[in-house]
Amino acid sequence: NIKGKYNAIYERDIPHNYSPAIVSALIHQNKRKTKPKDFIAVILNLCIKGHLKLNVIRQKKFLGVFGKDTDYEIIKIKNNSKNLAKHEQTVIDIISKYMENNKITFTNLNKEIKSDSFRFRHLFEDWQSEVYEEAKKLNFFTKNNASNYFNIICYSSITLSFLSIFLNLYSKFLISLFVAGIIGLILNLGLLSKAIPSRTLEGAIHFNQWMNLKKYLKDFSRIKEKPPESIILWEKYLVYGLTLNVADKVQDAMNLIMPNVKQNS
Repeated sequence: NIKGKYNAIYERDIPHNYSPAIVSALIHQNKRKTKPKDFIAVILNLCIKGHLKLNVIRQKKFLGVFGKDTDYEIIKIKNNSKNLAKHEQTVIDIISKYMENNKITFTNLNKEIKSDSFRFRHLFEDWQSEVYEEAKKLNFFTKNNASNYFNIICYSSITLSFLSIFLNLYSKFLISLFVAGIIGLILNLGLLSKAIPSRTLEGAIHFNQWMNLKKYLKDFSRIKEKPPESIILWEKYLVYGLTLNVADKVQDAMNLIMPNVKQNS
């Protein structure tokens, strides 16, 4: 319950300076796992921080119709890991494995990852664990994950019901137990996966701040009424918008409010 601790309706600025991957772990409070799009968001955030750089590469479409006419080259320009979180440095280390002369295009990175999918999957899972550990150190989550305990109770109910069948013990109670277990799992793992909270007060406040930023980025009238003056802030909107699933809204707003500046960003 954050009532009285945080009462804002919108957040216009980026609430905190940790990476979008940490935001993703905070949003997915029970699984606490980042998504592939968050890996990309961290790459873009590292460009803003000056450790990587993106160059636009114009190319011709096949037969003038098929494929993309734009690619992006990722260039590593800093080896100094000072002021970087561990998971941010890991992203640089991972993409460096596929670079040639400290550069690689997104298209070639995609090809390299596909051809090296087994190793990359393990690297990515290790990276997810790093993000989770760093988010945990920020005191975002309670020590006991209530959602996991709920799942254990559901699985136990289902298992107990199955055992009763083998022992020829039939009763309305055991049938009810089985149905309750199934419904509980469907709700907790699917339809209402965010219903059982496992955030601390601090985690809940941070979560609501990011959700209020998301509301602001989705509300075009608010952005149009008082758009950011700094291109850096627009770029951060795009980066965190990836994790918040509103990057397309930010791009649409940029196209309408400042189309000329966007092209040079």
